[in-house]
Amino acid sequence: MPTIKQKKAFDNLLENVRKTTPDTKEQILVKSGYKKISKQPSRIFESKGFKELLAQIDDNVILNKFYEILQDTDKRSSISAGIELLKLKDRYPDKKLRLGRLEEEIKELTE
Repeated sequence: MPTIKQKKAFDNLLENVRKTTPDTKEQILVKSGYKKISKQPSRIFESKGFKELLAQIDDNVILNKFYEILQDTDKRSSISAGIELLKLKDRYPDKKLRLGRLEEEIKELTE
């Protein structure tokens, strides 16, 4: 079960995705009250409670947003934030070229 601080970090992470200049994971943790361990973001972002919160996000919503961005102007920071979300959800592939796998996912959505 997620803690109050984990929920706050989760909310700050989602808010961060909407920013044109996203904060780093460390900055998100500091804003969420994790000043002492902000240099070790994996301790929070890989915790069971935080993963429960991430499981609530539908991957298709993220992929649809990428698709919208790809059809629009260059919005690198939005894409970077979305990629971070996918990495946190273990949905971002390590073994394939990043854009190649992302293109596959978007193609699946549009078919």
